[in-house]
Amino acid sequence: MVQSRHRNIVFLILVCYTLAQLCFMLLWRRSVFTECTRNKISGLTPTTTLTTKGADVMFNLTYYPTLVRNLDCRKLIDSDNISQFADKVRYIETEVWFPDNTFLQLTQDCHTFTHAHGYFNKPVTREEKDFPLAFGILMYKSVYQVEQLLRTIYRPHNTYCIHIDTKATYEIHVAMKAIVRCFDNVFIASKLNHVVWGDISILEAEKRCQEDSLKKDKTWKYYINLTGQEFPLKTNLEIVQILKELNGSVDVMTGAIVNKNRLDSIWQMKNDQMQKISRRLDRPPRNVTATKGELHCALSRVFVEFLLESDISKQWFAWLSQSLIPDEMYYNSLALLKDAPGGLYPHTHSDVISRAKVWSASKKPCQGKYIRSVCVFSWKDLPWLYKQPHLFANKFHADNDGLVLRCLEEEITRRIFSPVMLNIDFYIRFGRSHTLNSSYEQWQITEI
Repeated sequence: MVQSRHRNIVFLILVCYTLAQLCFMLLWRRSVFTECTRNKISGLTPTTTLTTKGADVMFNLTYYPTLVRNLDCRKLIDSDNISQFADKVRYIETEVWFPDNTFLQLTQDCHTFTHAHGYFNKPVTREEKDFPLAFGILMYKSVYQVEQLLRTIYRPHNTYCIHIDTKATYEIHVAMKAIVRCFDNVFIASKLNHVVWGDISILEAEKRCQEDSLKKDKTWKYYINLTGQEFPLKTNLEIVQILKELNGSVDVMTGAIVNKNRLDSIWQMKNDQMQKISRRLDRPPRNVTATKGELHCALSRVFVEFLLESDISKQWFAWLSQSLIPDEMYYNSLALLKDAPGGLYPHTHSDVISRAKVWSASKKPCQGKYIRSVCVFSWKDLPWLYKQPHLFANKFHADNDGLVLRCLEEEITRRIFSPVMLNIDFYIRFGRSHTLNSSYEQWQITEI
């Protein structure tokens, strides 16, 4: 009898101690996922289950959408033998064709649209709110794919500028205007350009979104340029944590040699084609050294202000306007100027953390297909994509393979509600060297 009473007392003490610990941890982490705890949207509420990862305690929200039926995207992503899923995928509609004008109907009731598409049911941490981001999205087709990108990266405290190519169809322009009217922080660029590859019009569209984003909100820390054919590999929280390790520097590719043909001649656009007009005699302003790299980047706010306000930036932009493919030389050359805030002077860097991309000339795998020498990813690329430490990947075509996008969105959403721990040392080293090891370490810590 005494032993039984003693066991009961011990049991009660253990229960009280456990409850006290849980209450303490709840109060300690109450700032985590504030949007979800304050706004019980569409029946979404945090469960009483707590997930402990070391000292980090967070709500483990059990609800997140499963976007692919009859296929476990998580198993596919983790697989070392992707071919075993071929039979299952055969019966899944991988191609996505969604009429652009459908969004006119979907957005008639903004409240229903935004909540049904998950814009406002994502938890947001204080760390994210204290580090707002700006995004510029250049698009010319597929409202469906752009809306999928937008809903995946959307947070109420960020800023989103969408530039629609003037040659896009009337249905696309109307549908995108219908979508953005549902948000205070998403907008169409104030001036739209007819964008042509190889012409300055790409940079004109980028600059317009940068100017509009600064007018809209001056608190954002970094500006990330995107196209409608890109998709995130990281959650907003992970992107914030990674960008913070750059310590205010830009993420821009520099150092590649520029073909003289691009600079030694004057180029102009005629009938949507770049044509060589005459030989060029004037030299670059202030002897700026032209260096080449990809357009994809993440720019600190002070660097964007430097781009828009400094005399050297304006002169360099004007000079490049008569060159071939200036978008591969604009940010890349200015980032190496000694007085560029957040620049990379004096070192050149061939790596960026902003974008994972596979060129046909590289030795990286591509299970999809190449268009203009760039890999358009398929569902077979999911294991490789997941392992990449980059923020976004380029490129995807939903009308060719939408399964890869749905699985990525499902995985991103899973990590939004059940965050993982970044291998922050990896990103600290990148922030210092702006160099990626060819054999990438794991970007997350899987065991604690």
